Amino acid sequence: MSWWQYLLLVNLYLVLFYGFYALLLRKETFFHLNRIYLVSSALLSFFIPVIHSDWVRNLFITKQVQYTISVYSSPLIVYHFKPIEERHVTIGQIILIIYAVEASGLVQVWINRGL
Repeated sequence: MSWWQYLLLVNLYLVLFYGFYALLLRKETFFHLNRIYLVSSALLSFFIPVIHSDWVRNLFITKQVQYTISVYSSPLIVYHFKPIEERHVTIGQIILIIYAVEASGLVQVWINRGL
């Protein structure tokens, strides 16, 4: 595991632990227990990515599942690009583009700035 993968996993665990705290524990009045939870979750988020033993992997993923994942792993979406002369822009695509620009607020920014 490289350094950036480790940091990515640590941040993922930090977000998960904090999400649990924000959803369920934020309004609790047991401040001492909340502090213990926050400190221990921060420490656990640094130690959990380091644990990648075979017994943990075998506990959750059997050999049949590993074989199935390796055999049936294929891309979900394959997009074949058409040559330029075969592309046709439809009214629906134009309306979708106009709607996306309006929804993003770019038109409002341009109007407010006087562009």
